[in-house]
Amino acid sequence: MRSKGQDLENRRGGGRLAILVLLAFSLVASAGEVWPVKTALDLNNPHKGFILWATDYAEGAPDNFYSSTVYHVYMPWREVETADQAFAWGRFETNHLKPILDDDPLATFILRPVADYPDGENSGITGFYTGGELQRDFPRFLIEPPLNLTYWTYTDCDGDGPGWTPDWNNAAMITQMTQFIAAIRGRYDGDPRITAIQAGLLGLWGEWHQSGCETHEPGSAAKVAVRDAYRLFTNTPIQIRYARDPDSIGVQFGFHEDYFPSFTAPCIYGFPDCDDTGDWSLYYGFTMVNTAAVNNWRFNPITGESPEDDQKRTWSNDFNDVMTVIRDYHFTGLGPAGGHEWSGNQVKLQAMKRALGYNLHLERVAWPDRIWLDWPFDVTVVFTNSGSAPCYHRFPVELALCYTNGTPAWTGTLSCDLRQALPGALLEHTESVTISGAATGVYSVRLGVLDPRTGQPGVRLQSAGEDANRRCVCGLVVLSPDPAHADSNGDGVPDLWYLTYGLDPTNPVVGTLDGDEDGFTNRDEWRAGTHPTNGQSYLCVAGIASPDGESNIALRWVGVSGVLYNVERLTNLAVQPQSAMKIATNLAGQGDWITHGDTGALGPGPWMYRVGVE
Repeated sequence: MRSKGQDLENRRGGGRLAILVLLAFSLVASAGEVWPVKTALDLNNPHKGFILWATDYAEGAPDNFYSSTVYHVYMPWREVETADQAFAWGRFETNHLKPILDDDPLATFILRPVADYPDGENSGITGFYTGGELQRDFPRFLIEPPLNLTYWTYTDCDGDGPGWTPDWNNAAMITQMTQFIAAIRGRYDGDPRITAIQAGLLGLWGEWHQSGCETHEPGSAAKVAVRDAYRLFTNTPIQIRYARDPDSIGVQFGFHEDYFPSFTAPCIYGFPDCDDTGDWSLYYGFTMVNTAAVNNWRFNPITGESPEDDQKRTWSNDFNDVMTVIRDYHFTGLGPAGGHEWSGNQVKLQAMKRALGYNLHLERVAWPDRIWLDWPFDVTVVFTNSGSAPCYHRFPVELALCYTNGTPAWTGTLSCDLRQALPGALLEHTESVTISGAATGVYSVRLGVLDPRTGQPGVRLQSAGEDANRRCVCGLVVLSPDPAHADSNGDGVPDLWYLTYGLDPTNPVVGTLDGDEDGFTNRDEWRAGTHPTNGQSYLCVAGIASPDGESNIALRWVGVSGVLYNVERLTNLAVQPQSAMKIATNLAGQGDWITHGDTGALGPGPWMYRVGVE
């Protein structure tokens, strides 16, 4: 039998065409795969669910019947900017955020800047004001020299008051507002504790209207300037009150609906005080004013609150219709006012809580069941989202190789962007991964979703198999040594060579196999530098020629780069190989034709030749 590990014989004038095929290869190995079971657990994940009133948390925590972790905090402009471009961020956070974080270290916050909060003294807004004038929520320096901005006091704006309203439309005021928003952006854009910044500051409660006192409401120029200042946030989600012009034109802001569900959907459900005839209605805004905004939920969250008792009751008494609106309008959160402020109706409201925002399930994970150090392999993850909205924060997906006790031996993050997991859709992601710096052995493959606040798995999946560290246990994998240096079956062929061609280096007989049926074993193919799965790739002399027909014979074959060849001459095929005359050694292949002349072949012969690999 011919063997590429042996020498190939050709008589003068004979020969076969040698075809060398070069291909690109990737690791092919038997695969592990798991389809985790979907659960219906009540999970407390960041930036979603029921929202709690928390501006005056330091004076007493609100009732929390559903383990809520999202807190709504008003940010009085007066309290933060103590002088022109002087910001007391530390004091604001100590007053409002620290008391919450002391009780709930994983709390997240919705912040709304406000400059005109009617009757703030009786609403918990003024608890940390100093210097009197508790009805003023904007900084005093605005109405002092050199700015001397105009303001108006009121006792009743459509039933709300008292309060102070600054001149929103003054050019200097617009500049001051945009500077304050820029400072908020510099402080909080990308802060993983912040669920959203509500584009407040303008109007009563920061809602961009002056209902009942319309003479002093902000005009279009002020709204456009403030809107565009909030547009500059690049990481933290932004919400605005109305889907109207110019408030939300040309931007992808989310919305906070403050009269849910009455001003949310068309009036077909029988919700109390429903009105869908003006731009205070989210439905009206989406259909009649700013139709592009109907898809803003893909980029920024939708939340709502129910301030009236009749609205709160709909959460349980009209549960199915409310759930329909939540899903149709892709709500991420409800509160701070709402049915969750009351105890009871746990079964219905727990289901509502799960429906709000994202609800991720690990549908499938696939990986090779044997991998090699410093050698790339593919991992595929598939997620589904049974919630009403995507997640709006970047939650890294972590792949971990763990010991049996769950301690990771190696971790890495995938580039999978879970924000693309839309409700009801599959998100599939395949990525090449390379393991370095870990000991070889058998490991448990586990997958987690990292909470950026801690850098640890903390975003829980709606999937069975979660370990104590909030990673999903997927299966086992064998981590083998670096294939460039390993020889798993001891046949002298590096694992790396077998892996390059999709062969299993742990198979004890893989070197003796001839998968391409060209008469040469895999081990011989390795020695020759040829392709073990292509039957047209083998070492063969392509031609023998003699210009005078008698001597000066030339042999020609294709040399593989990095392979050294030798040429032997014989006069009798019966001669033992060790008796052949070696006429050339260490002929280096360059990936092209090699031609070697035999000037010692004098006379008529016969001359026979063998070309071999060193």
